[in-house]
Amino acid sequence: MSAADWKLLEALFHGALEQPESKREAWLASECDDEAVRRQVRAMLDADAEAGDPAEALVSATLHDLASGEQGAAGRSLGPWRIVDELGSGGMGSVFLAERADDEYRRRVALKLIRGFPDPASLERLRAERQILADLGHPNIAAMIDGGTTDDGQPYLVMEFVDGVPVDQWCKNKRPSTEKRVALFRLICDAVQYAHRNLVIHRDLKPNNVLVTAEARPVLLDFGIAKLLEPGSEAGDATRGARYYTPGFSSPEQLTGASVSTASDVYSLGKLFELMLAAGRSDSKPVPRDLQAIAQRATAREPADRYSSVEALDSDLANYLEGRPVEAASRRLGDRAWKFVKRHRLAVSAASLVVIVMLGLVGRIVLESQRSREAEAQARIEAANAEQVLEFLVGLIESAGPGQARGENVTVAQVLEQGRDRISAEAIGDPALRARTLFALGSVYRALENHEYAQSLLAESAALARSLGDVEEEVRALNVLGMSAVLESDRELAEDSLLRAVALSRENLGIDPGERASAINNLGLMHIEFDDAALARELIAEALVIREQAGLAEERIATSYHNLAEAEDVLGNHREAMRLYRIALEMKLRTVGRMHPSYANSLNGLGLAARNVGEWDTRRKSIEEQLEIRTELFGPDTPILHRDYNELANLHHDMGRFQQAIDNYRHAMRLEASSIGGPTQAWLFVNNIGAAYKDLGMPERAEELYRESVALRAARFGDDSNTTARARHNLARVLLQQGRLDEARAVADQALGVRLQELGEAHPDTITTLLLSERIDHARDPSPERLERMAELIEQLAAARSENSFGVLGARSAFARALLDEGQADRARREMEATIDRYRTQLVQGHPLAAALELDLVRLELMQGQPQEAAARLDAQRRTLIDNFPETSRYRRQLDCLDAGNTDPACWR
Repeated sequence: MSAADWKLLEALFHGALEQPESKREAWLASECDDEAVRRQVRAMLDADAEAGDPAEALVSATLHDLASGEQGAAGRSLGPWRIVDELGSGGMGSVFLAERADDEYRRRVALKLIRGFPDPASLERLRAERQILADLGHPNIAAMIDGGTTDDGQPYLVMEFVDGVPVDQWCKNKRPSTEKRVALFRLICDAVQYAHRNLVIHRDLKPNNVLVTAEARPVLLDFGIAKLLEPGSEAGDATRGARYYTPGFSSPEQLTGASVSTASDVYSLGKLFELMLAAGRSDSKPVPRDLQAIAQRATAREPADRYSSVEALDSDLANYLEGRPVEAASRRLGDRAWKFVKRHRLAVSAASLVVIVMLGLVGRIVLESQRSREAEAQARIEAANAEQVLEFLVGLIESAGPGQARGENVTVAQVLEQGRDRISAEAIGDPALRARTLFALGSVYRALENHEYAQSLLAESAALARSLGDVEEEVRALNVLGMSAVLESDRELAEDSLLRAVALSRENLGIDPGERASAINNLGLMHIEFDDAALARELIAEALVIREQAGLAEERIATSYHNLAEAEDVLGNHREAMRLYRIALEMKLRTVGRMHPSYANSLNGLGLAARNVGEWDTRRKSIEEQLEIRTELFGPDTPILHRDYNELANLHHDMGRFQQAIDNYRHAMRLEASSIGGPTQAWLFVNNIGAAYKDLGMPERAEELYRESVALRAARFGDDSNTTARARHNLARVLLQQGRLDEARAVADQALGVRLQELGEAHPDTITTLLLSERIDHARDPSPERLERMAELIEQLAAARSENSFGVLGARSAFARALLDEGQADRARREMEATIDRYRTQLVQGHPLAAALELDLVRLELMQGQPQEAAARLDAQRRTLIDNFPETSRYRRQLDCLDAGNTDPACWR
């Protein structure tokens, strides 16, 4: 379950808690149409009602003692298991060696009798959670094999018996090398991360719960006591009520009874790692500093200061083993800005922290924009002047401190405004330093998307550099100025700035080749934005050659591969784009590391290309990893994440979770609107929300949003841009859905004209609009020839993208319905069944659009005189349709019509 799913559940849960108990169910029904979500909220409410009861900590806590004492349990049979001997006992119960007692086969197991006196409801929770734990299948987790209750109601768990020694004892006995200890610990991390992905936290990681076998295989025990993460909780949210912990290994929040989360397991792993590193080590071989830093970060007192996940911890261990910079070590920043934040953590406003993140002028500080391609355009300040420029910028940041702000919450805008004033008031004497300072402050404004101020400062910086004859500094300022203009869709300023930057860099052969490559690269990015991806590809490839021939840093070469991938993706060469994105990712992993905005940008690009060819697993993993990285870097709700939440919404959309998609699109829109520059991309979010309503079967609502998107795009990009054509294409689709064929054809013609001119006839987007035009014409004047033309275009589209891409699946669904309307029942059935299968096998088993297409199979069966088959199919899909589509949806209307035996499309359209 994604972070957005959790947020939806959490909001519903807290809202329900505010209602009187007698009115909760009615309130929940009014707020949420999804029965599956409502069930999860009810479970959360039930769990909340149990809080404070001894049974609240089931699975991680107390059950029932043997009333007669456990010492005499040997020989006793529980189900098919016979107790052989006691292995140990603890606060939760006793563990016995047991074996099969029914002669079916021989197997030794560990059987745990759990203490406490549970009530029936608690036992039911235990059974449910036990099943989830039994589903954990990992080579480094002791498997849960069985479970049940004794005749007197005492629960027991049957687990894999592990013949091994505690991990600290194994390290002490074997004295392995540091690298082998790290490798062993990574296996442990992999097991814990696997459990976390399945929403299970361990909560009692300690040496005695990690045994190492004779084959050096670590096996984690006692996941049976883990408290399953409650539905609706994010990885960092509370699961309260834990009763069991181990001093020295349990996290501070466990010891104080505060929230327990996956971060608690990260802490315990850090403590375990410290012990593994020290066990059996001679004083002459100290623990490497990087590993000390990793352990220290994992065991930070505050959960927010630890690794964001076990996967992030493991990634840093991989950095160590492969000789890359360790993230934990690089976090030890020495500059004044970071120390200032640490001194005044509570006094610095969240907005001021954004400035600090952006002021990446020394060491590992980054200038990150919100779009993957623009973020690749880097602006650097020469090392010799960096300290002086940083001194100026840090002075601005310190003006947000309690001493100078006098208790006021100083915002980013106020701090940067002071910076503009100080540049004038202080009249920086050195013109070269003034140019660099203007450039630095302008770059911050550009990164925060306040383009008006950015362009003013950068233009002044470029003019000053020109007057000084500093070509390189002028090129640098023109580069960033040009990219700011691209973001504002100011083609004239973008071309003036970037063409001059390229001309200067080519005329002055002594200029740094890196600056020349950046100018050419950015001109290419401009052409991607303004609909000439073929020229963009040529320019970016030229920049790549310059960087490679000059032997520039691999990080810069990786940037070229990323941008080249984007050009290929825009040109419709999606698989080539994926190949290039993967090259960029490999290079970035070696250079900047995983926890870096640039790495996340390439993950985003890979996910977008994967969507176009229907590689859904790659798509999902890319988005999840990208969001994890950028959330850790920038915080969970900063404006810079609006693109990430848009992509998360796209993933929900593709998977058929339309309401979650709408919620995330709106969240992304709110984040983007809260940025310093204000809302600039409403045209994108409005379109995407419209697409979700279209797939919900609500074309009237979608039409309103698409019309708004067309108007916003035309005002921003021009009436004849491909960006505007995309929204027009979408508008034509919903007009067709509503049977407004003349309007649909006129709008589709506008989109098609632009796409033919800008993209060419073979581009997948053009093929999509050609197909839409054929569908409209067929609806106006049906003919077998048009059906065959539609079939040809679908095959072209599938070849350009993939049979599994969302667009191809939608096209095949529409084609199948057209076949049915024309009486080609057998061919329609084949198309429908194949498309339904792809929705369910390639996307998600319960995809609502598959259920919607099943309605047309019901219609077909009714038309063929097969009412029993139709009724059975309708009943099988009823719950999916009701849970996923609102009552106003055309699919719900179709369901009602078919229930009444009416197969006429006029009934539901």
